[in-house]
Amino acid sequence: MGNFLDARIGYKPSFIWQSFCSARDIIWKGQRWNTGNGMKVRIWEDHWLAGYRTLHNHTQNSEYKVVNDLLDSTTQGWNYTLLLQLFPHQIATMISCVHINPAECNFSLWDASTNGES
Repeated sequence: MGNFLDARIGYKPSFIWQSFCSARDIIWKGQRWNTGNGMKVRIWEDHWLAGYRTLHNHTQNSEYKVVNDLLDSTTQGWNYTLLLQLFPHQIATMISCVHINPAECNFSLWDASTNGES
């Protein structure tokens, strides 16, 4: 199953689908990912780091696609050495402060609220 924010309008869409799609930009601007286990949160395209809408990929064809790729497979914590290779020091430090929970799924939240819901 795909992501609503990435879905295509398609050929001969219904009025309702067109309406949903026209609101995507507003939703995209207001939502942010809670990383959870990081398995579905895209490093370079998704808004998951507070203060940054997207992160720029400075390496061509990066093998690192999702946030989970930035974790140490042994400790399931951040691979700080890798973070420093991919990002400026300030951003690497901010990423290392993001809570990761391997048992928790990723979910989006409303960034403009204090509780992520309203």
